[in-house]
Amino acid sequence: SSRAGTAAGSILYFRNRPSGEDSPAYPWGNWYYDNWRFWDVRNVTGVSPIVEMSVTEVDMLAAEGYIRTNKIAQAATLIDKTRVRAGLPGVTGITSLNTPVPGGSACVPRVPQAPSYTTTDCGNIWEAMKWEKRSETSFTGYGQWFFDSRGWGDLVTGTVLEWPVPWQELSARMNLNFYTTTARAVRGTYGF
Repeated sequence: SSRAGTAAGSILYFRNRPSGEDSPAYPWGNWYYDNWRFWDVRNVTGVSPIVEMSVTEVDMLAAEGYIRTNKIAQAATLIDKTRVRAGLPGVTGITSLNTPVPGGSACVPRVPQAPSYTTTDCGNIWEAMKWEKRSETSFTGYGQWFFDSRGWGDLVTGTVLEWPVPWQELSARMNLNFYTTTARAVRGTYGF
């Protein structure tokens, strides 16, 4: 309830603003949530260490590799380092991509279900890894969600898959346009 920042050891990254702190504005371009991850940096006039690549990001990259090579138990140990700290049930013990994460009707994450994508169900360990990586690395790097979503097949249908050099840069260097941006994402994991 205070803008003084999070308490030492807190894992709060975002919060809804308390009543009275939201001011009406045009919806596009306004952020209605408090990004607490960097509040301590702001409180010391912007002079403070900034995370470039966190241990958690490395852990989630390793967990993704373990899952892709069917080493589910090793992935679960890495995923639980942040998941359990945040108060979510651990995924240790899951040995298959077909096993939903624990938590029953309150499981995290919940994912849309095919074919209509109008209902949700508990995700598997792969979805848990994606949840943790997105939560733990939000606002810590350039284009992370795009690049991860592209690799995971989670981009919105029709999204351009290329990340081209700006045309002004290409034009200044070679007067050529190498990118056609014709490759588009197909319907992904979440049905959009």
